[in-house]
Amino acid sequence: MNFPTDFADEIANLFKSIHKTYHDYILSQVACHNFTVPQLMVLHELYHHPEITLTELSERVDLTKSTVCGIVNRLELHGAVKKVKVSEDRRIVRISLTEEVSAVQEKLNAIRKNYLAELFKNTDPEDLEKILYGLKQLNNVMKNYQPDEHCRFK
Repeated sequence: MNFPTDFADEIANLFKSIHKTYHDYILSQVACHNFTVPQLMVLHELYHHPEITLTELSERVDLTKSTVCGIVNRLELHGAVKKVKVSEDRRIVRISLTEEVSAVQEKLNAIRKNYLAELFKNTDPEDLEKILYGLKQLNNVMKNYQPDEHCRFK
């Protein structure tokens, strides 16, 4: 019996299910604002890292600079973000949320926090500690994993 391999599919399916459930809930809460998932990713990063450059933003959301540029341009047209040229070098543009969208992002952060609090409100504290411990262990295992090869699909 190969212990880790036997559980790989189950772990992958749990990842997928947990992500989908959480993702669907969050999207349902912001549906009235008509943001796409990539736009929400950009807005989230700008909320936590205001006044960053397009290059920094594209690295943070792990999308190409041209893709992020298009997203930012559409968000700017909708009044969600603003661009400010840096006075020292007019080629550099810093991107920030508008005040209105910043308030929406604050509400979304509260929704996320309240969702998880509500989800676990009837969970035994000992079970919650076990869940948290397991998630931390999984996070550490994944961060410390060093694959033998970079690409297995040759």
